[in-house]
Amino acid sequence: MHLFDSDSRLPRRPRGAPARSHAWRVANQRRLELIRKRSEGGLTEAEEEELRGLQELADRQVEELDARMLEHLAKMEATVRQVIDHEPRSNDQ
Repeated sequence: MHLFDSDSRLPRRPRGAPARSHAWRVANQRRLELIRKRSEGGLTEAEEEELRGLQELADRQVEELDARMLEHLAKMEATVRQVIDHEPRSNDQ
């Protein structure tokens, strides 16, 4: 089992985990644009409010991803434990 995409350093998406939606990618791109604009000179009050909302959305995305990754990790650990438990053991001498 490969943990990383072959063309990326990012972890593979666990089986069954939903792919990120087009709407999320668009919203995240806007969030990044606003962050850049803020660092280059500032945002209007409306843009600050928009960025706060987009940041909350990003936080939820990360929390969901963390939960899925932890679930995937737990399954991997269980598989490793099964393999270890079924390996023949040498006698310590």
